[in-house]
Amino acid sequence: MIHSNAALMKIKKFSTAIVISQLALSILTTASIQIYGLENRQVEIPCNTSVMNTDNMILVLWFRNANATGASIYSVDARENVRKDHFTSTDANLTGRIRFENSHPFSSLRISHLKKSDAGIYSCRVDFHTSPTRLTISHLHVIVPPKSLTVTDRNQSKSLIGKVGPYREGSILRLSCEAEEAQSTQSISWIISEPPNYTHSSLINASIVVRNTSKIMRSDLDLLLTRDILDTKITCQILDEKFGPIKNVTIKIDLYLKPLSVKVRPHKSVVAGIKEIFSCESKGSKPLPFFRWKINGKPINKIQSLKIVNSTREFTSQLLYEPSRDEDGANLTCEVSNQNFPASNSLIDSVKLNVWDKPIAQLSFLTTSTSNNTFREDSTVRLLCNTSDSNPGVEEIIWYVGSTVLDKKTDSNSGYSFLGEELQIKNLSNKHVGRYKCRARNAMGFSLSNEIGLNVEYSPMCVSGQKIIYAMVPNQILQISCEMEAYPIGMTFSWTNSNGGPFPPDWLYNISQKGSISYIEILRASNLPTEVACSAQNSVGSSREPCIKTILQAGPPDSPFNCSLSDDMTRISCLPSLDPIGDQKFVAMIFNNNEVEKLVTSLEQNGPIFNVNFLKPNTSYWVEIFSKNTYGYSRKEVIRFTTKRLESSQGSFSFFSGPNSFYIYTYVVPSLLIIIAIFVIFLIHSRKRSSIKITEQSFKSSKYNGKRDTNVSISAKENNIPQTETVVGFEKQLLPEEEALIKNCESNEVVEKLREMASVACYDPANREGILGFQSERKMLAPNMPEMPGIHFTSV
Repeated sequence: MIHSNAALMKIKKFSTAIVISQLALSILTTASIQIYGLENRQVEIPCNTSVMNTDNMILVLWFRNANATGASIYSVDARENVRKDHFTSTDANLTGRIRFENSHPFSSLRISHLKKSDAGIYSCRVDFHTSPTRLTISHLHVIVPPKSLTVTDRNQSKSLIGKVGPYREGSILRLSCEAEEAQSTQSISWIISEPPNYTHSSLINASIVVRNTSKIMRSDLDLLLTRDILDTKITCQILDEKFGPIKNVTIKIDLYLKPLSVKVRPHKSVVAGIKEIFSCESKGSKPLPFFRWKINGKPINKIQSLKIVNSTREFTSQLLYEPSRDEDGANLTCEVSNQNFPASNSLIDSVKLNVWDKPIAQLSFLTTSTSNNTFREDSTVRLLCNTSDSNPGVEEIIWYVGSTVLDKKTDSNSGYSFLGEELQIKNLSNKHVGRYKCRARNAMGFSLSNEIGLNVEYSPMCVSGQKIIYAMVPNQILQISCEMEAYPIGMTFSWTNSNGGPFPPDWLYNISQKGSISYIEILRASNLPTEVACSAQNSVGSSREPCIKTILQAGPPDSPFNCSLSDDMTRISCLPSLDPIGDQKFVAMIFNNNEVEKLVTSLEQNGPIFNVNFLKPNTSYWVEIFSKNTYGYSRKEVIRFTTKRLESSQGSFSFFSGPNSFYIYTYVVPSLLIIIAIFVIFLIHSRKRSSIKITEQSFKSSKYNGKRDTNVSISAKENNIPQTETVVGFEKQLLPEEEALIKNCESNEVVEKLREMASVACYDPANREGILGFQSERKMLAPNMPEMPGIHFTSV
């Protein structure tokens, strides 16, 4: 098929070749061109008006035949400055419908409102000044559409046009499209368009039936009306082989739509006696759905409002409802339906009402007890804080033993396991005895459960905090007590040595019992220091660990240890020494190292912490720290340090400046220098007289596997401190007459003399070897401790 415009293009393509091949002829004729036009439309018939070289077109004539003879139907005077168009046809059908369109080098004859009678052969003759006459021949074919085109609903046997329906969603629409007097070159087709989300899965069947006898062409279309068919345009059209679609009928589908969803909100708890707004949301229905509210199947006619969003077919029904406590757990139901569909297409949603109240807690044992809520030690006990009847749910459970709250972090190390409503107590012991209760909390508040007692049967065990170190005084009775706790409380006691064996045969002792306390009175004991063990037994079993008691020979206490000076140099702190007697005092003697052998002060108190904030700045000190009791003094710990320098203030007054400076430098300073020189000479002379060296013999500790050397050497040449002498744990400056006496410490006369002169005891190290080694394991660390800046430790 070549339309009028296509014919012009064809002439452009071949005209030059035609002219060259027929140059010798008087009339140049092109091959016949097939032109197709549609009835009632316009068509253009081509004419080759191209001019060769410098030639000019003179005349254009149109004819209704192939040889350009007879009367023309249209003429154009093409001379320059003379151009005129003339309609010369005698055919009234063409009047007013034809027009020459000159478009150099190709022109055309335009026929509008084409009629079937316009079909036939047309020729265009063009005359030139010098060139041969040119003849263009065209054959016009007029296509006539069907007489009528109708779309019919086969279910209802009625014609459809425009918006049709509404039909039910899910039904089948059966359509027919009939064309009357359709030509053989024409066919029927269907177009389904708008909205764009339509899918061809809705197309069930499409067929074409042609009735030749009645000249009716028919096509059937069956559609499943899904939701996406709503507002879809369906077009039945006639297709021509040459022109494509030439006639159509369009319908638009309207539908009834079922509800797609229903949702009751809110899904939350409510409070009894408080009005609450419940919403029932539904989507997809067309037209407006019907809402029904029910509580446990009974209708509710208290709809407050209805909200509609038409653009998206969303609907909301709101119910103002006041639930009661007995409706806890009831089902609140919303039913949505479309009256254009059967009841089976209704949608239902419900919410279970949770009516809020304070929690209800009931405490009970999950573990069976022997009797009266009593359990054996080492077993596992489970307690349940039942809050199943609480609404809303419990957010927190707090456990109490008496008035004490159990802490989930710290008490987990004491055998407690917190498992929601359950409390597990593993490795049961006497520390778990008490009265238990739980406290439950929810959004409405707190409530306390009933209280139940927990008793534990356990074997005897030592009571903590009792005395464990005793001192044996010769010729005196030593009473040692051993207190045990157990349940049942009936106990029998036994005493042994620390290894579980009997006491040595030379011991004299007596054992008694009063309730849960056993006493052993020792008249005579050997091999001191030593340990004794106390055990007990009840109906549950024997004590797992005995109570160990240490017996020491009475004597002086151990020395304080780990002494240190605070950062601000205002406090000296030590760890207390061991004293089996229990009446020790702590002494700190403070000396000024800048002044020869000057004792600043002596501090005595019950604890080894001393306040020294009174010391002078920028001054060197040493401090001797020891403890004492009824039987003597401990060895000393020595700290050396220098106090900090005070920062001078700017602009302060100086006594050595101003009008007094001449007097001071002339008289005062020389006098002070003379006095200091005399004092130094006297000090040197005195130190030479009293310089001696006393050494306490080494001894070996029976408790520690190693040697302990307590040799002490102090001289006037060392650290510029006064010479002192050590007499078994006490340090005192000696007078010249005492020097001879100290050479033989084992002499009874010397001991007595030293007691009178120095008020100290001289003990034979051989007799104290075991005691000194046994008294304090911690004290052994002090001689080996590293020095710290500004502090010097010395074992004396």
